[in-house]
Amino acid sequence: MKLDDEINALQLHDALKDLGADLLANDYIDYLRGNLVPVPQNEEFVTIAPKIDKAEARIDWSKSAREIHNRVRGLAMGPFAFTTSNGQQLKLHKTVIASETGSNPQPGKILFSGLGEGNVWTLEVACGEGTLRLLEVQPESRARMAIKDFITGYSPSVGSVMGAT
Repeated sequence: MKLDDEINALQLHDALKDLGADLLANDYIDYLRGNLVPVPQNEEFVTIAPKIDKAEARIDWSKSAREIHNRVRGLAMGPFAFTTSNGQQLKLHKTVIASETGSNPQPGKILFSGLGEGNVWTLEVACGEGTLRLLEVQPESRARMAIKDFITGYSPSVGSVMGAT
């Protein structure tokens, strides 16, 4: 299965679920007939993934735009990547890398908020390396929303810093 930069953990789960069902339907009969021989896993290559702690879901804006984007994608089934905006928790559900290059003196700083190029609502945040564009967020105690609704409802200010406490 080919992965792209936009697929998140939930989408990958659903795609693998469908592939697994097809594989099971086809290969289970062969296994029962003895046509497939099980091979034990090499214990040397076993890895155990630790439980993801909620603290690991907090966005560290000093990381690169690529690392943050991948964290948002990877935590799409929970606990969800989050930051703070004006002292309130803000979950990030969907992002896209606006730029992978350029270091920023103040990671987390909102660089642009409003109608951008092509008349598209945009909120861009400085990262340690590059810039991240937020597409879907969820303010504390609110429903998930498109960035347009967040911008028009919460008026994030250019120059304010996300993740600041």
